Amino acid sequence: MTGYRVGFVAGDRELVGALRRLKTNLDSGVPTFIQSAAADALADEDHVGLMREEYRQKRDRLCTALEALGLPPARPEGAIYVWQPLPPGLDDREAARRLLRPELALVATPGSLISRTLPDGRNPGAGHLRFALVPPDDLLDEAVRRLAAVPWLDR
Repeated sequence: MTGYRVGFVAGDRELVGALRRLKTNLDSGVPTFIQSAAADALADEDHVGLMREEYRQKRDRLCTALEALGLPPARPEGAIYVWQPLPPGLDDREAARRLLRPELALVATPGSLISRTLPDGRNPGAGHLRFALVPPDDLLDEAVRRLAAVPWLDR
């Protein structure tokens, strides 16, 4: 099924032109029926609106639960993650470890592990947790319930 994939590139005219010249020599192109399917998929915006609404609802449920714990508001305008600041003095790796305790069993990524330390020694991700909004609704609702029921921010 070689060629059963499709993509596009946008950007600087000169760079895109160079890529186009190079690509012509790399493969034989995308079959017409795959191009037609891609065009139909890209023309359908209905699913985009539905997904935006789904992620907005998940974001609101999770962020409301985090705010109820006294954490600062952190509602992204358009993302599948919540980048949650933690109280001063609470290490993000420690907070993530606390969430992994069996009574919570929740996964969040420590911000310090997904950002690089700057030349001045600061890590811009330190003191933050990244929560993903991708679990199904029932699992997100269970996570929200656990966040409210089990103290994990206490020192």
